[in-house]
Amino acid sequence: MMKSPGYIVISALALLAAGAPRVDYSPGPAVYRVWPPGARQGTSADLTIEGIQLRETERLLFSEPGVTARVTTVDAVANSKAYTTPIVRLRVKLDVAPGVPVGIHGFRLKTPFGTSNWVPFAIGRLDEIEEVEPNDAPGQAQPIALPATVNGALRNPADVDVFRFELSRPVQLVFVIEASNLKSRVDSVLTLSDSDGRRLASNDNFSLDTPDSFLAYDFAQPGNYYIAVQDRAGRGGDQFHYRLTVGELPYVTALFPAGVRRGTVRKVQLQGYNLGGLREVELDGRNGGPDITVLPLRVMTASGPAVNLVRYEVDDYPEVSEREPNDDLERAQPITVPATIEGRIGRPNDRDLYRFPARKDDVIAVEVMARRLGSPLDSFLEILDSAGAPVRRAVVKAVAENSLEGSRNSVSMDLARFAVFKNLEYFPNDYILLNERELIRLEESQRNIDDRSVAQGYLGQRIAFLGTTSQNHPDNAKIHKVRILPPDATPPADGLPSIVLYYRNDDGGPGFGKDSYLLFTAPHDGHYIAALRDLRNGGGESFAYRLTVRRASPDFRLYYDDGFLEDNDGRACGSRNPGVPRGEHAAVTLGAQRIDGFDGKIKVELAQRPAGLRATTGTIRKEEYHCTLDLSAEPDAPEIEGSPLAVVGRARINGREVAHRARDPYESLNVVTVTRPAVIGLDVQPRSLSIRPGGSCQFRIQIERRNGYARDVALALKNLPPGIFVKDRAVAGTRIDAGENNRLVTLVADPTISPVTFQMLVLARIRSEQAAKMRGYASLEESVEYSSGPIAVTVENSAGSSNDSSRSTAGASKR
Repeated sequence: MMKSPGYIVISALALLAAGAPRVDYSPGPAVYRVWPPGARQGTSADLTIEGIQLRETERLLFSEPGVTARVTTVDAVANSKAYTTPIVRLRVKLDVAPGVPVGIHGFRLKTPFGTSNWVPFAIGRLDEIEEVEPNDAPGQAQPIALPATVNGALRNPADVDVFRFELSRPVQLVFVIEASNLKSRVDSVLTLSDSDGRRLASNDNFSLDTPDSFLAYDFAQPGNYYIAVQDRAGRGGDQFHYRLTVGELPYVTALFPAGVRRGTVRKVQLQGYNLGGLREVELDGRNGGPDITVLPLRVMTASGPAVNLVRYEVDDYPEVSEREPNDDLERAQPITVPATIEGRIGRPNDRDLYRFPARKDDVIAVEVMARRLGSPLDSFLEILDSAGAPVRRAVVKAVAENSLEGSRNSVSMDLARFAVFKNLEYFPNDYILLNERELIRLEESQRNIDDRSVAQGYLGQRIAFLGTTSQNHPDNAKIHKVRILPPDATPPADGLPSIVLYYRNDDGGPGFGKDSYLLFTAPHDGHYIAALRDLRNGGGESFAYRLTVRRASPDFRLYYDDGFLEDNDGRACGSRNPGVPRGEHAAVTLGAQRIDGFDGKIKVELAQRPAGLRATTGTIRKEEYHCTLDLSAEPDAPEIEGSPLAVVGRARINGREVAHRARDPYESLNVVTVTRPAVIGLDVQPRSLSIRPGGSCQFRIQIERRNGYARDVALALKNLPPGIFVKDRAVAGTRIDAGENNRLVTLVADPTISPVTFQMLVLARIRSEQAAKMRGYASLEESVEYSSGPIAVTVENSAGSSNDSSRSTAGASKR
């Protein structure tokens, strides 16, 4: 549960402009830079905060109430870029109470136009030292007394920061870079050398999941030593900040086993540096809730808390220890279901086999938890039959062939354009095989030559179905529309490929990282083998895992989901921290993770409604992943001082109601505020629409330009079901151009769409200057979006409507 934010009231230095100033770009506040990026417990610090639209900042909202602040000055900053939006610098006096926990916390700035992007801020327990230039070489090295945390920045390309420290005795020191979780762009490299310039050690990335560096070194001799920080690619700039912690400090590298059964307590093995003889630590399975399966732990030692956090899993299943040898069929370790096996891929080319019983049509979930707990294991999982043969999952038969213009990365939901466009050949909900390797499903399908298709997904990452893995694809990669057939099917040869899919998986999808997941349906009674190895055949003591084999338990999780696409000008203030204009509307988009084959509808609503706010309810439809709620504020709605945002989703699963609160997997401070009136007024007429399969309908979007706003307005339609699309939409989307005040929009229904009634929302985006000039590169929440309020749309029944049989599947919704 999110903590109530700490409110830090700012003095009357907020500079209110006289009258209503002209608006050329988004009024949404955005923080670009905070210096220093951290502070020590029980101390005060002077912060510099820079960004846009911050001049009228009213307060800071911190996730920790033990942090308080006051603004001392507000100034303009010279802008080196050819932008007219001024950058504002705030000077803030920050006070940190002694009891504020060590770690990354965060804040947002509250202004009359909403709250800023979430800004991570570190709280430490050591002396804080600020880097002083010049310190680019050993002869200029900045002396530091240990232990300490250095706040540094690589301000220019090819910048190197060198620090000198003196040792009077043999000692083991750790050197820890903290940058990526502070939203820094640094890809750090640490280099340790002695007074003669000899390189003693270096590190680029400490793990495969972070660009941050770590070193531990045993110093045998007293003397002067140097530690250098640089960017791997020699980059530098305002957003290349870091924190370097150095000292004889405890650091934990691994827990084993890295988990505990829910409701119990156990001791596990501990590995690391400077642990003072500590070899065990207690894991508490009574912490967390049913929605939380991975918990952080800061290990306490005799010399204080560890520098770093480690993670452990809490689950509900009996724990079983791996027994070697179990790397071939004859020696596969027998287990019962359910079970969580705690093991290691102990050496290169090792694999671990586990034999379990199942009856025909049993649905078994098999999940790896490794990389999410800090293990280097990049798991590869497959199901074998009792003879050791891979078990068939399905046959996918191509029914149409095409290719994509442009390469695609491994997460993008945006599929760009088909190289050859034929109208009504590809439909929403169609299954598409990318490059004969990755099976996706269309959420939106290209409907004209300048349009593009979109894959189903959530949290900005597309979903790969039937155990396939999202991956990079080259320019002009082949794509095939496919039918999913039973695993024993033998489709006739017709020149288009047929591919057998087996029960095997590399990466489990959004939220799984490099961990594997399979949903296995037993084809007959018997025993089966879960076979696990490292994808690149690595191995060693650190390649630990927890492998859970359990009966499927359909469920879901709900997330605040910006879910923006590459071509949509970056994120806007919205789903994580909506600002609702007085007398008008804003929106919140939710994304669902569907677990163990659950494909039913999810009803979504605001769990608590602050005074003066109203909200629609919504439904994530069967086999879909998103819905958008409309929030509206009364004209006289009182100011909301960053009220916690609380949304709940409910579904009927196996005859019972299941409810989950929406979470943000990335940020810790989700709030809703009431803001000044919007930059534009937004209206849609008519407010009720009807459409037949194969037909169309029209409505007009009207805007009222205020405060001199004259630029274009980007438009997006939300809650459209598959098969409803905007006629003549281009890749750049739908918009009202500069100099215009309305847009007539035509909705078209595919002939195959089924009857449905839904609430459509029209969102109007006022872009920031950077988003307008650097489309696709503005990643902060600089733009603002306003909502139209709900428009009722009915797809009427039609005797001629039917579903395309080529899209029917046998269990295809099971990932």
